[in-house]
Amino acid sequence: MRKTVIAILSFILIISLFITSCTSTSQTTSEAPKTLKIGCLITMSGPGSEVFSVVNEGMVICTKWINDKGGITVNGEKYLIDFVTEDDQNSTEAAVAGANKLVYQHEVDYILGPVIANLAQATADITESNEVMRLLIRCIAVPGLIGPEYPYTFATTDVLPYAVIAYDYLEETYPGVENVAMVCCQEPGALSAIEYSKDIVASRGMNTVFEESFPFGTTDFYSLWGRILAANPDAINTAGVMAGSEGPFVKQGRELGYTGIIFSTMSIGYPDVFLDAAGADTTDFFSLDLYVDSPDAPDMIKQIAQMVLTEYGKPACADHVYGFEAMWYLVQAIEAANSLDSTVVAQTLENMTSIQTPMGEGYLGGESTWGITHVIVHPEPIFTVMNGIMKQEKWVTPNVP
Repeated sequence: MRKTVIAILSFILIISLFITSCTSTSQTTSEAPKTLKIGCLITMSGPGSEVFSVVNEGMVICTKWINDKGGITVNGEKYLIDFVTEDDQNSTEAAVAGANKLVYQHEVDYILGPVIANLAQATADITESNEVMRLLIRCIAVPGLIGPEYPYTFATTDVLPYAVIAYDYLEETYPGVENVAMVCCQEPGALSAIEYSKDIVASRGMNTVFEESFPFGTTDFYSLWGRILAANPDAINTAGVMAGSEGPFVKQGRELGYTGIIFSTMSIGYPDVFLDAAGADTTDFFSLDLYVDSPDAPDMIKQIAQMVLTEYGKPACADHVYGFEAMWYLVQAIEAANSLDSTVVAQTLENMTSIQTPMGEGYLGGESTWGITHVIVHPEPIFTVMNGIMKQEKWVTPNVP
């Protein structure tokens, strides 16, 4: 009898536990937060990965920032970001494979990246035909990327018009420059930037006296400098040269006796890495770069720097900010559209008159230049190095009509 009672009680206990477990599971399922998957296509391995993987870290930081605040709000509901990255390996084949994986396997409606122009061009048909909205990061809006025929593609910045800022500063600070040498890495965006700069030079009565490109990641420039010096330029315009190459380029030029101004019309990425390689006595250099550690950096950039330090235990750099801003722009567009439909979101962003950026208030431009307002424009910093001292010299908002 006692065994029978125990058996009955044991059976009741098991049933009770089963019901409780099912109820708990049901409650957990019903209370599980909704998610929105956002993809990223960027160079995580291969040439440039040391820079672009940091851009990805910035996106991760922004994802955490948004999710910690409850996620994206659409129609009164919250959606946590489910962030997934595919490696384009800085090759068109891997970029196409990654884009296909994001679209068909992960079924994303939004992609951040790529950065490299030819990779963005190679994947445009995949994203556009599937109505996948994408934000190209710090990308040059070259033909085949931005235009009415690409209604789902935006650029977080078109760096070409920013060259005007660089030449304005050049003429203000170094009057009398007549002859300019052009050097860049062998990448479509950088090559386009050089062509754009040549037009600026001609329009201002100056001369392009030298032009040459080199493979991405080059660090030995002595033979190139021999050819540059033979052209006797007053200033040297670099483009698409990351800090790890820009530093050695400047250092070797100074060693060989060049005393003129060297400047970049594109971001070099890491001011501190540049200075370490160029040398503590570097002078007469400037670029369109964000110096995150500048005392007068905008408050939002300081917040991003603190988040990077907390999450990764290392100092932030401009590339963290560029990744962060891309995700933030997309979130702002989704919330402004109050929709998850990529077509509605794209049309909403296109018509936004202003947008918040880590650098201050921005706007959408490009209608006159590209036939569509798909370029996000924000205040751009001019970074200088004089006698080994790095400084955020000034901020200028470019005109991108």
